[in-house]
Amino acid sequence: MAKLMAAVALGLLASSADAAFNFTTCPTYFETQAAKVAKGFNESKLIGRFYEQALHDYTQYPVCPSPSCITSTKAWTDVGGGRAQIRDTFGLSCFGSKPYTFPYYFNQTAHNGFLTGFIVDPPAWWKVLGFDSVYPNTIVDYEEAADGGQYAWVLEFQCRENAKGDKVKFTGFNFYSRTPQVTDEVYGRMIQSAYDAGLGVYLDSGFKIKKVPQTNCRYD
Repeated sequence: MAKLMAAVALGLLASSADAAFNFTTCPTYFETQAAKVAKGFNESKLIGRFYEQALHDYTQYPVCPSPSCITSTKAWTDVGGGRAQIRDTFGLSCFGSKPYTFPYYFNQTAHNGFLTGFIVDPPAWWKVLGFDSVYPNTIVDYEEAADGGQYAWVLEFQCRENAKGDKVKFTGFNFYSRTPQVTDEVYGRMIQSAYDAGLGVYLDSGFKIKKVPQTNCRYD
């Protein structure tokens, strides 16, 4: 009986993690990050090209009904005064087209693994569709690479509320890997990290998870 009660209690705790977040308000960065992120995240290991393995982000899909070969190429850029920010050149192929690219930028905040992402000059179609130009960006989880350099994979999460601040209007998940191809095991760990953070309520909503093909790609 005691074992049964313990199992029930564990099940309730697990389910409460998912129930903790809802569409009334965005979770704060520290509520979603894996424990290691606040202390161990190294922003310099974001520098380099990442290949998106999966996404949940309506600015990518279904805006493009058939996205593939999505990349995120991050580099430091000097903004003066001894300060630097990350320039993220984002590339997306739609229906096998030559990649459409445009830059995002990320500024550091006082909190490790929590960045302010923004677009300097959004394209006309972005404005017409009513998308925002600033997106708080949380590093939810990552995996170290064997060589200690650029992360093997990283999960980024964005959330925006409506103008009244009483409803979540956008959630974005970017599952990035250092290599174009990953094993099923690695892919599973990446996806599971979002659920482990209690973010399933968002990930399973709307257009859910979209797996991104990374084959027959023209990256440049």
